[in-house]
Amino acid sequence: MTGQVQKQLEQDRVEPGFTAAAPGWTQADQLPSHLAANLVGLRTLIRRELSRIMRIWTQTLIPPIITMTLYFVIFGKLIGSRIGKIEGDETYFDSLRGEPSSDYRFDPFLEGTLSGLAFNRGASGSEKRPPAPHAPAAYAAHQLLAALKGDGVSIRGAYGAATTPAGATQLAQVQSPTLTTLLGLTLPPSDNFFAETLVKDLGALYGGAGTTAAGAAVVRQTIAKLFGFQPHVVDGSGLSASDLTSPYEVTDLLVELAPTPIGAVLRSDLAVAGLTGTLSERMRRSGAAGRCEGKTGTLTGVSNLAGYCQARDGHTLAFALFTDGIATTTAHTIQDHMAISIADY
Repeated sequence: MTGQVQKQLEQDRVEPGFTAAAPGWTQADQLPSHLAANLVGLRTLIRRELSRIMRIWTQTLIPPIITMTLYFVIFGKLIGSRIGKIEGDETYFDSLRGEPSSDYRFDPFLEGTLSGLAFNRGASGSEKRPPAPHAPAAYAAHQLLAALKGDGVSIRGAYGAATTPAGATQLAQVQSPTLTTLLGLTLPPSDNFFAETLVKDLGALYGGAGTTAAGAAVVRQTIAKLFGFQPHVVDGSGLSASDLTSPYEVTDLLVELAPTPIGAVLRSDLAVAGLTGTLSERMRRSGAAGRCEGKTGTLTGVSNLAGYCQARDGHTLAFALFTDGIATTTAHTIQDHMAISIADY
């Protein structure tokens, strides 16, 4: 097992949102230790959720209103009964359904099927029966057709999957959620499907192709350019045993990100010890509850935990704990005790 606690981050280098102490919090120190930890955790959770709501309310309320308005105007008034066949186009990504550890085939650990047009995590419905190489796209088209018909829109044709023809006219669009929102959906529950989809997005936008390999190359190149080291990254989820880095590199990365705006976003979207995500049942009623945030990573015989803790002396500490060849339950116990020790520093 390798563990590292590196570099105290002085408070003047950290964004305001990084400060765990708030007016009145010192009163918790007068309570029994388990009650104080619960009080700190509750206040941290309330503050974080209020902050998140204030940041993303325009993303969660306005887009649905715009979408519904466009829906009724375009489909209800302008197009009417002129809709023919509805076809889904998934060519923004390649057609590989999995990631490297499954040899790009369907992988149950992804909890979804990768596609450039995925509805309900790439569900296929009845379209999953072969021959159906573009089943997620066809199923998405099927669901759109059913929704339109359910709202009284007359459609003459059927549904399927196809490539968008040249010269097609765009009728409407919906903006993607912000990176803050996407990280909030991906990191706390450690969502492999979202992570793999995001890395393909990176490949499509910045790597020349909507593939896992292109997206992973973007990640490697960006880290090398900004932070001076190049971990071996082959996917977005970390499911592949070919992903290689070290606790030193991960901790250095966390330290460098901490005083930046993206670092503040990252920390606000990590799972909170004893409260949220994959850490909700870990380190409860301890000094780390509500004061440590982290990202978990678990494979057979491998378990990692990396993130930040607000120490009792007021400093923010970055850490990365890697364990290998230890049963997962035992590894989690060791990691939790180390994180608690960091929080109590």
